[in-house]
Amino acid sequence: MTTGRRPFRFDPETRATTCRTCSISALDTATEEEAKAWHAAHRPRCTPPAPPEDRPSATVLPLRRPAP
Repeated sequence: MTTGRRPFRFDPETRATTCRTCSISALDTATEEEAKAWHAAHRPRCTPPAPPEDRPSATVLPLRRPAP
């Protein structure tokens, strides 16, 4: 068993692997070895989310059109 925290989370029950940096997930990773391989391929294009002050403000759209 390794010491320290892995840079990804692997859930054998759901067979999903999630990057801890950017929260992108991959499905159907059957083993921890497949999860490591996925993360190794994902890591070069992994980008952490922008801090809240750098994100654009949200635009809230109306749910319905006004009646004519």
